[in-house]
Amino acid sequence: LPILCTRNPQMPIDIEAEGCGFWLEPKDVEGWKEKLRYIADHAEEAKLMGKRGRALAEQIYNDKQCGKEIANIILNYET
Repeated sequence: LPILCTRNPQMPIDIEAEGCGFWLEPKDVEGWKEKLRYIADHAEEAKLMGKRGRALAEQIYNDKQCGKEIANIILNYET
C-alpha cells in the first residue's frame, strides 16, 4: 500500500516525488478520506506505489546504511 503521512521536515524522502505515497496535512480529515478513497479506487496504482515504497525503504533503511550513519555519529562525537 502507499504511504500516507503528514508533512514532516524529519522525513528524509519526498514520498510524492518518489511515487510511493501522499503527503497530508494534520487534522485534514477530508484529505485523508480523499486519499483513502483514491487508493481503494485505484488498486493497481496503489499496489505499484507500495512496491516503490518498499524498494525505497530497503535502499535507505538497510543494515549497511544504518551502520554508516551510526559510525558517522560516533566518529564525529566530540566530548
